[in-house]
Amino acid sequence: MKKNVTILFAAMMPLFAFSQNDGDHRIFGTVKNNKGEAIRSASVVISDDSASYQAVTDRKGEYSIYFAGKDTFDVVFSSVGYAQKRVKLMPEKSLHMDVTLDKAVKQISEVVVESRRSIGMTAYIPNRYQTNSANSGIGLLSNLMIPGLDVNRITGTVEARDQRKISYYIDGRESSQQEVEALRPKDIVRVEYHDQPTGLFAGKELVLNYVLRRYDYGGYVDLRTHTTALYTSGDYSGRVTLDRKKTRYSAVVGTTFANDNDSYSETNSLLRFDNPIERTQSSGNGKNRTRSYYGMLQTVLQTQKMSFVANGGLLWNDSPINEYKAGVSYNPAVSPTSEINVSSSSKNLKPFLTTNTQISLGNHQYLIGAASYNYTRNKYDRSYIEDKTDILSMAKEDAHNAYVDLNYYKAWNNGNTLMVGANQFLTTNDINYSGTIASDQSLLSSSTILGMNYSVRGIKKLSLTAGISADFNYYSVNDKKSHFGVYLRPYIQGTYMPNLKNSLSFRARLMNSMASTSFLNATEQIVDKYEIVRGNPDLDVMKYLSGYVGYNLDLGVWSLNAFVNYFSTLDMAKAYYYSENGMMVNTKITDGNFYSLQYDLSNTLTLLNKQLLITAGAFLKQSFVRGDLYHLKQHWYGWMAKVNGYVGNFSFSAYFNSKIKWILSSPYLYTIRPDYGLSASYGSKGFFVEIGARKLFDKESYTVTSLDTPYYRYSTKSFSEADGRQVYIKLSYNFDFGRKTQRGNINVDTSVSSGILKAN
Repeated sequence: MKKNVTILFAAMMPLFAFSQNDGDHRIFGTVKNNKGEAIRSASVVISDDSASYQAVTDRKGEYSIYFAGKDTFDVVFSSVGYAQKRVKLMPEKSLHMDVTLDKAVKQISEVVVESRRSIGMTAYIPNRYQTNSANSGIGLLSNLMIPGLDVNRITGTVEARDQRKISYYIDGRESSQQEVEALRPKDIVRVEYHDQPTGLFAGKELVLNYVLRRYDYGGYVDLRTHTTALYTSGDYSGRVTLDRKKTRYSAVVGTTFANDNDSYSETNSLLRFDNPIERTQSSGNGKNRTRSYYGMLQTVLQTQKMSFVANGGLLWNDSPINEYKAGVSYNPAVSPTSEINVSSSSKNLKPFLTTNTQISLGNHQYLIGAASYNYTRNKYDRSYIEDKTDILSMAKEDAHNAYVDLNYYKAWNNGNTLMVGANQFLTTNDINYSGTIASDQSLLSSSTILGMNYSVRGIKKLSLTAGISADFNYYSVNDKKSHFGVYLRPYIQGTYMPNLKNSLSFRARLMNSMASTSFLNATEQIVDKYEIVRGNPDLDVMKYLSGYVGYNLDLGVWSLNAFVNYFSTLDMAKAYYYSENGMMVNTKITDGNFYSLQYDLSNTLTLLNKQLLITAGAFLKQSFVRGDLYHLKQHWYGWMAKVNGYVGNFSFSAYFNSKIKWILSSPYLYTIRPDYGLSASYGSKGFFVEIGARKLFDKESYTVTSLDTPYYRYSTKSFSEADGRQVYIKLSYNFDFGRKTQRGNINVDTSVSSGILKAN
């Protein structure tokens, strides 16, 4: 392993020697308004028939573009709310050009240009059809149909087809999917898709940056509802935003609920004791209730020199009911056929505070810092009754999570950039278990990461970024069992873009992470009459190695995206079962590696003057699990299709995803039936309504999870309303006061982390 890291690092080092060619041309300057104020996020584009070069102004209104000198070029300067300015450019080695944009007499309602490409980034500019037919940032993202992304507006999920982690930004500030979901589409100027992140985004796998409209006065009110039937759930929220010169104040309150009234499962398992036992369990009429309530305040201060954002709020989650009854039988009849009753409940309280700061140091230098802290109070109770066996598990947890990040960023006139940074993650979990088994657990995990990355344009049409960091990783259990290690994280990525139509990209990355804290503790919990779930504080840190080669062809009406993606987990935390004193112990153990290879091809058609968009794709995935204990393998192919259409203020959307079989990194075999849905919407003057359905004709929507180990084999077929037929309606209304355009929005991340080991 160390040898591989050394080879990757050595291969990466020559990239730092690249510099801009002497023959490159440069244009630079500032973009301001008639009052002499800098215009931030203004677009500067140089293009001809074969190449395009683009820049976005910083907080001081400054820009700089290097380009290949040929004949005369058009330079276009634009920003929302200002009249576009076009300038003819005669190539020179270095040209300084300051531009003043005039206020637009009338706000343009629709931008004709749909996307702008540059090396490693494509800017998608929504038209009025795409904007009117969405009421959230994720809904708009679905309408844009960006190749390489799977966006489901019904479920709200966003995934990269190559499984990369997506990082969300708003105006260059790192945010979250929840905050992006809360954005109003009419506030979004463009969505930047950074397939090969560089500059301020260097080090991230995949970046979506939302650029928003701005205004110095006024505000808006935004009310939203999302209600589903068949599977009963709802999401209701209200937001108020007020802008006052350089400061924005926002508040959001909301509640969500979900009722799964008829979940059931069929499980067949084989416990391979000295005398094997086959167990068959069939449950029905399961019920699950969840509720959450949240509130948050946000303050944003933006000047030419600084941007500061602070969020503070409170989240309350409650799952008062999670229960089911099941019939269970054994072969041989070591226990009588009987009915089991399982019920559990949980509660979570989470106050939180986050800050994000960006400071301009001048001369294209920035200091970027972020900090967050949250405390969670988690409570979990479970009761299991079978025949004369009564098992009770109760847990109370106090968890503290803190994060601090500090980065220095420098850009040179030749287009090269450097980022040096450090961040610290710290988590503590204090857990008290009571009931059938009692124990106290104290868990501490810390990760300190020091690193740097460097981006170059060594050749006119090639962009390269290389970086390396070191993770100083530590955790301890009950102040007795501890682990410390240093892990290198090198990566390299690049994009070659000979013209506006073609691009070829690649990347390789090595990462690491600890197993879930719920499996690192030293306690155990009884699941049923024959099974115990047990933590393992001896788990090793897992390493992740990934590689990618992709090709993109964009012909305007038709685009093609193809890639081959490799991913492996080394020293994986593998599910492991073994017999002990007449019980089957379910735990995790470090053993072997996980490998996957995916071949993917997708196409997008843009028809009828961009009022009809069609995407279709297919994939082949090979997955393997190797190790001393047991092996798994899975080969599967599938396909997907999606269509969006727009007629005036109306729109429709439909999608289909074929049946999928994966090996999860757990590593369980996982099968899910086809997923499909359709929707229609209408939007006008702040009012929006959308109706839709998912899996409407699927009477048996289920998932299958299976595992076969030397001591234990099982297969579970699970049915759930949450994954079955649904119809829904979204309603929202918003209105502005004191202005015509506005800045961004906020939302609350309702997820809660916990180190509790649960006997599910």
